[in-house]
Amino acid sequence: MKITNIFVINFSFKWKKSFGESILLRLWNNKGETVTLQKEKLPGGNETIMLVDDQDAIWDFMIEALQTLGYSVILAENGLDAVEIYKNNPGQIDCVILDMIMPKMGGHNTFYQLKALDPKVKVILSSGYVSEQEVDDILKQGAKSFIPKPHRIKDIAIEIRRVLDEK
Repeated sequence: MKITNIFVINFSFKWKKSFGESILLRLWNNKGETVTLQKEKLPGGNETIMLVDDQDAIWDFMIEALQTLGYSVILAENGLDAVEIYKNNPGQIDCVILDMIMPKMGGHNTFYQLKALDPKVKVILSSGYVSEQEVDDILKQGAKSFIPKPHRIKDIAIEIRRVLDEK
């Protein structure tokens, strides 16, 4: 067996508890040539996002990630709170990330109440335990997107930017 391509990986980086940071890897092939790989920077913005979720582990991750990407974040722990916050802040919330399964009021009813307050509300649905049929129904009624849990920050960053930039 003849090995023709050998790569030596040598990397170091400072750990910064931050999302959207790039890690630079330098690889050397068997000819001594340097090959550089660099991950793209994640898109962000300065808009206001309302995160509607009942799980505190999700809050910690999402709030830190969204703020690091430049967004202001408002937290609602359930659908009732989300509707009240949206109603009391007209024109101030640019996008809503809405969990589908929550106590007090689930995502389905929350979406329809937000839509009644603002027919142009930009809602991204999020869940790990919801039927495809339920998601499709809400998407047909005007929700902009669905992001499954567990969340991947790259997917969230790209989808939020796409929804916000939509005319």
